Amino acid sequence: MRSCNEIIEKIKKYRNSFNEETVRKAYNYAKKKHEGQLRKSGEPYFSHPAEVAYILAELKMDTQTIIAGLLHDVVEDTDTSIENIEKLFGKEVAFIVAGVTKLEQYQFSSKEERNAESFRKLLISLSEDIRVLIVKLSDRLHNMRTLDGRSLKGQRRTAYETLTIYAPLANRLGLYKVKNELEDLSLKYIEPETYEEIQEKLKKKKKVISPYLKEIINTVKNKLKENGIEGEVQWRFKHIYGIYNKMVKKGIPFQEIYDIAGIRIITNTISNCYVVAGIIHSLWIPVPGRLKDYIAVPKPNMYQSLHTTVVGPKGQFIEFQIRTWEMHQIAEMGIAAHWKYKEGGGKLTELERERFLWLRNLLEWVKEEKDTKEFMDNVKSDLYEEDIYIFTPKGDLKALPKGATPIDFAYSIHTSIGNRCIGAKVNGKLVSLNHTLKSGNKVEIITGNSGNPKRDWLKFVKTSKARTAIKSFIKKQDNEKAKKLGESIVEKYLRRYAGKGISFLYENSFSEELKSLGYSSIEYALIDVGFGKLDGDKLIRKLLNIQEEQEKKKKIIKSKQEADISIDGIDNILVNLAKCCNPLPGDSVIGVVSKGKGIIVHTKNCIVAQQIEESSPGRVIDVNFKSSDKLYQAKVRVFIEDKPGMLASVSAKIGDTKTNIIGAYTRTIGGKAILDFIIQVKDKTQLEKVMKAIKSTKGIINVKRIQREKIKV
Repeated sequence: MRSCNEIIEKIKKYRNSFNEETVRKAYNYAKKKHEGQLRKSGEPYFSHPAEVAYILAELKMDTQTIIAGLLHDVVEDTDTSIENIEKLFGKEVAFIVAGVTKLEQYQFSSKEERNAESFRKLLISLSEDIRVLIVKLSDRLHNMRTLDGRSLKGQRRTAYETLTIYAPLANRLGLYKVKNELEDLSLKYIEPETYEEIQEKLKKKKKVISPYLKEIINTVKNKLKENGIEGEVQWRFKHIYGIYNKMVKKGIPFQEIYDIAGIRIITNTISNCYVVAGIIHSLWIPVPGRLKDYIAVPKPNMYQSLHTTVVGPKGQFIEFQIRTWEMHQIAEMGIAAHWKYKEGGGKLTELERERFLWLRNLLEWVKEEKDTKEFMDNVKSDLYEEDIYIFTPKGDLKALPKGATPIDFAYSIHTSIGNRCIGAKVNGKLVSLNHTLKSGNKVEIITGNSGNPKRDWLKFVKTSKARTAIKSFIKKQDNEKAKKLGESIVEKYLRRYAGKGISFLYENSFSEELKSLGYSSIEYALIDVGFGKLDGDKLIRKLLNIQEEQEKKKKIIKSKQEADISIDGIDNILVNLAKCCNPLPGDSVIGVVSKGKGIIVHTKNCIVAQQIEESSPGRVIDVNFKSSDKLYQAKVRVFIEDKPGMLASVSAKIGDTKTNIIGAYTRTIGGKAILDFIIQVKDKTQLEKVMKAIKSTKGIINVKRIQREKIKV
């Protein structure tokens, strides 16, 4: 277990003055609170928060963060409250601890949902203070270092979660040392045999290549000295997971990875970095396409370096990283470098906030998305995607995930630009809105006067910011349409019961009545009426306090969604298909508002629908079938000559059209046979294709579609 003195001494190495007394107070407080608690390994539980605090000191964090590391489990695992933490150690520490604390006090439907909600809370906390995530990553790092005490199943589950969520987050924050160790430890538990195999091969490779690298380094040092350039030359080996990942991605064995080792040159100025690159290229031939300038165009996590690969002695590929000391500090510590010399000051500078735009965009989406699976899938997608760099017409750079489109670019500028996007130019040429952008593209967005995002955009956008904005716009439009539909539905009941128009609902307060139905305002109730989630008659009776006669009382039938129907562009409305006419996509249809049954869809030439339209035109609304792969039941009657084998022949013809038969009934009348089939079709066009195929069968007298008569099966 780390002692308090070890943590204090670590802090003193990078901070001249800090409140040592408060650190000791937090150490002793947490130790006392966790007294008697044990980890699964059998160690005292306090060894964990003590190690987390030491990791944070290694990252050169401020003392508030280190204190939060010591206290990060006391709220979850002891009788301590956040209020106690705030009273004893201040608001900053309390906020960080609250952000890291899991949601044990809430009940979720599954462990996956609980983990997703804990992670959502963590990300939302970052919008106020990114140190929450740095504590969480340090917490996860120590848990991974001590995973042996868990069951094999628990080890694999934790390792997989670490590899897919926490290691990418560390990478995004520029915490490369943390990220590399998290990845290596994850591989150790997910694929232990592979891990050990690569580890053994790497040890042997180091012995072979070390003398070679020392020779290269001496050559570089001498050349720098000749040119009067001060600089330190270091060497490093790829971490185990980095080697594994390259083997998997490129499908190559360990022996074919030529950049296992790399050389790093750290100098004083940016201009020296470019001079050093020139010196390296004068010594050895550079590999075409392998020079990357992250100084001029930094990575979103603030990383800066020149990368170049050359063909060294004996034909070996060698990668050089060239950077300044300031760049090196950021490369080693990432966002943690912000707090190296600051006491507190959790807020990032505007430049740092801009560099972490990906995080701000992710946070915007996190607060909107409610679906657990989609939330986690999209978080992983945002974390994993490599970045590309796009120029605005003014020459500014925007970082976007690989595979991004002009729509993503438009929303990265501003939500209103994305909403009003109607076209785009890439390098001066018009392109489609689903065009895949590439690094270095110059993109110009063409906008209209009003917003009109399309639902189809959701199929190809890559950023969560774009996805959130599009969903929000469409939801708002759908709600507005549903509200208008709801108004038209309830107005007829208002006129019947009170002789009032729709304005009556807005001019009077029905707060108690609405509250009893679960609504905070009449607008939300009308939206649900429009979506078919609330019976308009029930709403008006409740608002007007009209007692319904028992014999007439009915409930809305919660049926399965029989059809993909859009009503004035609104989806997901509760509908039923009329049994009197059995409409199909391709038929001209109308909707009839029916008390107790929601909205019933009829064909326009249906006698029942025509009678309703004549007697109660207010109940009829426009509806449309949406394009989808849903199958509908259709009924076909076939008149044939009564002879053996006809049923088999007709069934075969239907089968040739790849149409499923779900029922058949035969009967004979006056020497002729009648075959009735119930089949599944996508639309009217497919039904007509089936009928045409049946007609081509020898012995067929007539074929017709049955819409009103019930077929016995």
